[in-house]
Amino acid sequence: MKNVCLLWGKFITVHCLGDIAFPSMTPSSPPRLLTLVKRGRPISLNYYWVDENLWQDHSLLLNMSAMSLRGAQNEKQRQRDPQRMRNVPNISFQLELLLTEAGIHDLETLQKLGAAAAWYRLRAMRKDLSINVLFALEGAITGMHAAIIPLHRRQHLLEWAETLTGRKNAMPEEE
Repeated sequence: MKNVCLLWGKFITVHCLGDIAFPSMTPSSPPRLLTLVKRGRPISLNYYWVDENLWQDHSLLLNMSAMSLRGAQNEKQRQRDPQRMRNVPNISFQLELLLTEAGIHDLETLQKLGAAAAWYRLRAMRKDLSINVLFALEGAITGMHAAIIPLHRRQHLLEWAETLTGRKNAMPEEE
């Protein structure tokens, strides 16, 4: 077993984990991001393996550090992006992940597809998707909270969903 460290992408800091055996990384192999599987979905972490071989190769270590810094800067810029789905009304972190999985990465794509087509894509992946997600998508596109979508539009979306699913869904009462 070797003493292994991790290079964190955001702050270019190094954390040693002690005597843990990890696959070694050589200059010929690409940098490996650590991946955590959470609820069945792989999540790439902002850590790279740093083993004894990498510590000895100063050039590669500096290149990886520079790559980490660029990645962190790009990620920070992406998080500030007003087009980021999570910054849009009604889009939770979980819904953002689901949209990304369906190939809908930004508000522009969502707007081009429309709420119904986006919901249809999501529903193909998750059959138990609620009608409320359809309303949330419509609200995200129009820039309003799902609860204040005009009644005629909600009714139209509800009827469309009922036709698609073959089920009657109770329309939530307006207060």
